[in-house]
Amino acid sequence: MNTPNTTKQTQTDKAKHTPGPWELMPHMTSGWQDLNEIQSETGEYIVRVRNEANARLIASAPELLEALKEAKEALLNLSPEARERGHYGDFKNDDCPCTICKIDKAIGDA
Repeated sequence: MNTPNTTKQTQTDKAKHTPGPWELMPHMTSGWQDLNEIQSETGEYIVRVRNEANARLIASAPELLEALKEAKEALLNLSPEARERGHYGDFKNDDCPCTICKIDKAIGDA
């Protein structure tokens, strides 16, 4: 059985994105544009975005991803039937309205 630290490390190893946390850097100017740069905690460049609200949302993506994974587990733990089927809906496809399927769609292969 995996300990929480081992499980977390395994999830990080499978990630196809730059591990978090990500940080929103102070405004920078590129030509005529003010840009918000997002970097990893090691200083690796992630992206530059014009809109500060979008930049804050993007910078929080690693934490949001972990929160979604935890929420999915909590939802699955509420119902043995949901855990067995992998969701709450009566069908499993892209149109399934259940929260678990929406989380799966958001997580993708992350």
